[in-house]
Amino acid sequence: HIDFPISEQVDEQVSEQDENELNQLIEEIKEQVREQDREQVKKQVFRVLEYCKSPRARQEIFKQIGINPIYKNFKRRILPLLNKGFLKLTIPNKPQSSKQRYRTTSKGRSLLNDK
Repeated sequence: HIDFPISEQVDEQVSEQDENELNQLIEEIKEQVREQDREQVKKQVFRVLEYCKSPRARQEIFKQIGINPIYKNFKRRILPLLNKGFLKLTIPNKPQSSKQRYRTTSKGRSLLNDK
């Protein structure tokens, strides 16, 4: 008579090992995706800074980097550049003006020169 619980334990251990390997693989893939995302965002930042050497409207910037002109994208792509001093408003006292443009600052130009 053969006792099956031993076999079940081995299957359970293999299954746990497989699960660990799968989790490790998922983490590796996530890291690769994060790295790709970082590279994509970095390229977009440089494209924005390069493009905004001349004053540009928000819509023009979105079109240039190929993303939808929605506020969420403004918050993610342009606002951080403004907050860190890489871009500046051409009409600082009227941020919502329809004539508002964004221009690369000397700090932003330095970043471009260092790349």
